Amino acid sequence: HFSLSVNRQAQAYTLEMTEAELATTGAKMTYHFSRFHYPGVYFQAGFDQWNNDNTQWNTFLSLYTFVTRRPVVKTGFNISAMGFRNNMDQLYFSPSIYTSGEAFLQIEKNDPNKKWFYFLEGAYGMQKIEEQSPQSTMRARAQLGYRFTRSLSIRIEGFYNTSATT
Repeated sequence: HFSLSVNRQAQAYTLEMTEAELATTGAKMTYHFSRFHYPGVYFQAGFDQWNNDNTQWNTFLSLYTFVTRRPVVKTGFNISAMGFRNNMDQLYFSPSIYTSGEAFLQIEKNDPNKKWFYFLEGAYGMQKIEEQSPQSTMRARAQLGYRFTRSLSIRIEGFYNTSATT
């Protein structure tokens, strides 16, 4: 699967960003290959023009494999990099260069014919922000849900992340 997209997006993650009426216009290229018995590849590259005269580039690569089907167990590595032309740290995280890599494990059981479903994910890795020393990162996500009908469910979710980006 290959796709190209162009978008415009409001950047309103904080009160300061909302007050500054920040927005981006960008282009993104995505490639995804996945088969159960083969290694999977997900790649994304993008470029954004901010309306405050800043630019951003970003790349992401995930190499993974499925271990089992029921439940779905997936493990692999993620690598990402991004950078900004101007540092705007008073408004948003905008290093000239940011790189990260992590190993991850996901476990999911979500059979549409069953009432209970869950998703668990854990990752450990390293990040480097500009000239700073590398730092370790951890990520964890857990979701538990109950399906009343095919179109009505309830879920509870928790998320923990020590990375500079999400």
